[in-house]
Amino acid sequence: MRSAFPCLACCLSCLPRLARLLVPGLLLPGLLVPGLLACALAPSPAFGEVREFGPAFARFLLDVPEGWTAEALEAGVRLVSPDRASFLQASAFRTGAMPPAQVAKAYAGLAGAGSPEALDAHAFVLRGPGAAVTRLHVAGGACLAVAVSGQAPELEAMARSARRAP
Repeated sequence: MRSAFPCLACCLSCLPRLARLLVPGLLLPGLLVPGLLACALAPSPAFGEVREFGPAFARFLLDVPEGWTAEALEAGVRLVSPDRASFLQASAFRTGAMPPAQVAKAYAGLAGAGSPEALDAHAFVLRGPGAAVTRLHVAGGACLAVAVSGQAPELEAMARSARRAP
């Protein structure tokens, strides 16, 4: 399934652009906040081919834009932009009974990243050296790590599209 509006995969990233377009006083704050909340909670539309990757114990899905190449890894995949200047690498590993926050802290230490930022009890963001950003989702004895690097406009939406396979 494809969307004609890839930026809708994360409408919140579009807020700065929307703010410049809005005429002050024409939008009631009581309508804006519930609308943004509903949009933020809605599942992201696929903007590329939905493909399944990962080891048998933790299969996951990613939206892969046209022209991006997938390079299989033992525990996941590396997606490379058509100009080869940007990439997304997603991999899964077992965590056993280790608490999610402890997994995120250990991963940050191994990756040379700063302290993990908790998005919720199971999701974390790590900011590494340079422009590298890694999202972690820890649940069910496994962790899905999605790292991005580069300037391709699709990267953020691709990272947000990562989800466990049914």
